Amino acid sequence: MGVRVLPAWVAAIAAVGLALVLFVPYVAVRYRRRGDLGAGDVALAFGFLLYALALIAYVMVPMPPVGPDFCQYYGWVRPQWQPMHVLTEWPAVRTWRDLPRVAADGSFRSFALNVAFFVPLGMFLRHLFRRGFVATVLIGFGVSLLVELTQLTGIWWIYPCPFRIFDVDDLISNTGGTAIGVLFAPLLRLVPGQRAVADAGLPRPVTRWRRLLAMMCDLLLVWWAGQVFALLAGVFGFAGPWVPAWAEWWVPAVGLLVLTVAARGASPGQVIVRLRPVAAGDEVARAEPAAGRRPGAVAMLLRWLVGLGGVAGLLGLAVTPTEVPGAEIAWWVALGLLLVHGVSAVFGRDQRGISGRLSGLQVIDARVSAAVPDPADDRRPTSDRQDG
Repeated sequence: MGVRVLPAWVAAIAAVGLALVLFVPYVAVRYRRRGDLGAGDVALAFGFLLYALALIAYVMVPMPPVGPDFCQYYGWVRPQWQPMHVLTEWPAVRTWRDLPRVAADGSFRSFALNVAFFVPLGMFLRHLFRRGFVATVLIGFGVSLLVELTQLTGIWWIYPCPFRIFDVDDLISNTGGTAIGVLFAPLLRLVPGQRAVADAGLPRPVTRWRRLLAMMCDLLLVWWAGQVFALLAGVFGFAGPWVPAWAEWWVPAVGLLVLTVAARGASPGQVIVRLRPVAAGDEVARAEPAAGRRPGAVAMLLRWLVGLGGVAGLLGLAVTPTEVPGAEIAWWVALGLLLVHGVSAVFGRDQRGISGRLSGLQVIDARVSAAVPDPADDRRPTSDRQDG
């Protein structure tokens, strides 16, 4: 794999792994601070994560092995302290016919790439973090300085001597790229699916996307807990063919049920996206928002069995010894059940999904119990029969 391609692969793999870890906290923070989250917001957040990791990867990767002649081999690496020294390396331009020759020059391309590489930083800082022009440029300069010092110190003295060049021209080009990024930041507004900033306490429509977010959060939480329980089982010496089943899937699924009961019927994922279940047919928003009937024990258990509890049970069965009846096909059945739930949530007429239909439940915005709307106000809290 090429030296230029390897950091990109490292960044992409790391971004996916880190996104699985950060997804639930990110959703929770967004709903607490802004009250809503769109698919465009998630896409831009992942784009920023991928960019940040790519920036780190291109500084750190590949890391050469240290041998006895390491410093001798990289003895030619010297800091470049003269501002805009790169101009002396470009071909002379006397007429416009010389421009293609400049564009093909290696030092010009390197300078241009350094500018382009920091343009996304300016765009993200301006659009996602609402930083002003001066603050964004200063942050870009600081990030570039950190990169150059990392190279000057041999990755902060991990290496006995630097193996990449500290170049003051890189500081100039990177900072300039950040400034250009501020000018291009309005283009990020064109990304569809972004939610406008509003009062986080106002109820929002219960959309298909929002219900899917809750499902994804629940699934990730069960998976995280399973990894922790599996690690603890190994630490405390639990072994046997059934340990992966109960540690990775069954115990976390039961824990999900306990948390759901404690939250009066709302799963952890629904709590995160500020939803709560009520008995189907309750016109909660018509007069008194707090009048929606909470789900009973039977309804909660049935929804859990048909939903993630059943999926986790099948996935646990899939990792049991193959002589257990159904173990060989359990994984495929679980995958099919997940797909059916997803399709039902997206394309169902009332968005209640399979588990909601069988348990007689629907979900509403959890904030309707704290914010009774004025009848004259057009922004009424909505149930899951509405789409956003």
